[in-house]
Amino acid sequence: MKNLLLILMLFPLLAMGQNKPVKAELIDFVSDRIPSYCGYQTEWGILKFRVKEPNADLKADQIFQVLFQCPRETMESKLGLKNYINHHRYLLNLGEKVTEEEIPENTTEMYNDLKEKSVPIYWLSEIKKEK
Repeated sequence: MKNLLLILMLFPLLAMGQNKPVKAELIDFVSDRIPSYCGYQTEWGILKFRVKEPNADLKADQIFQVLFQCPRETMESKLGLKNYINHHRYLLNLGEKVTEEEIPENTTEMYNDLKEKSVPIYWLSEIKKEK
């Protein structure tokens, strides 16, 4: 009985943090729309991607968005601004889905086609360029 209880308690912990990275293609990115550096005010940014390899949450060719804090600093530190290129593939570790209420006021969509309401938005935890 103790072993069963121990397994039931540890199982959720083992499953946490094991999200397989999503392979996705950056689409409609416009570098001129990257907000300024965070300073006195925290900036937020949204990038748009197309799924290239489906997983449990996202289907192939589905479009989704990612939200992250201090876009200019984050993009420079992760890959360098010049390495964010439309139609290139990236590996993304996604967090939870973002609700409309969670999107901060200082958020900039860094793509052309604004006002896509039915596209899911996720918190971005990590981004890497696919090799």
